[in-house]
Amino acid sequence: MSPDAGMRVAFERIVRRTGARGRLCAVLDFDGTLVAFAPDPGGARLDGLARLTLETLLDTRGVHVGILSSRGAADLARAVNLDGVELVASNGLERVHLGAALPLPGFVPPEPVLVEAVRDLVLRHPPARMEVKPAGLCVHVSRLTIAQRDDLARDLVRMSASLGSGRVESGRWVRCRRCFEWMPAAAGKGRALRQLLRQWRHAPADIALYAGDDTNDIDAFEQVRAAGGLAISVGRRALPGTEFRVPSPGDLAEFLWRVARQLRSAAFTGRRGLAHAREGD
Repeated sequence: MSPDAGMRVAFERIVRRTGARGRLCAVLDFDGTLVAFAPDPGGARLDGLARLTLETLLDTRGVHVGILSSRGAADLARAVNLDGVELVASNGLERVHLGAALPLPGFVPPEPVLVEAVRDLVLRHPPARMEVKPAGLCVHVSRLTIAQRDDLARDLVRMSASLGSGRVESGRWVRCRRCFEWMPAAAGKGRALRQLLRQWRHAPADIALYAGDDTNDIDAFEQVRAAGGLAISVGRRALPGTEFRVPSPGDLAEFLWRVARQLRSAAFTGRRGLAHAREGD
């Protein structure tokens, strides 16, 4: 099934379920999903059609919107800067509450001994770059060849095992498309998604949606499908556990905009959404 045909099926499924008085519970990854990757991750911002779409969805009765990211909470809040959206950071170990970072159970900062060991190792694998996060580490490898990434991955696993003493065994390395990510054992987007759906009191009549672009999203894909929802892969290749795919963040924004317009036309919107309808339609 082509991406266009698949997304028509996804659109019809959302319309059918919400038209029967079900709610839409949409949870989205950020980098590579809502926004394209930026040369400097600190410069990424939610804007354009993606921002307008989320604003419209947030003003639609019966719709919940969340963003689930590996970024730290403060960093994610700066990049999104949008009231009303639920922000879950650090792969499920932080929330943004009243504009402030709120650590959740299982939140563990990376051990200094691990940080120093990874820093020393990364220096031996230029041009890799290390980023320290509130509850994890990220080794950026987009400028390395595949062979160089394989060498670095082996060295990271050996180094982590050699540290021992129980201080790093509680975490794990995840190989993503553009980085290697170390996260505590309690972290995981699938668990975080399950908690969000529970918070929103997701019911069988509702439809959940999760969109992501990388291997650290796979457990969230599995969770959303277990809840009877839609798993959407963003990128040129479909990720395991997904039914549907869009080629780029721009294509996802266009799909979500179509969903938002359909829900608005069904008279589910609030005042700000109605203002958009008067101004833009």
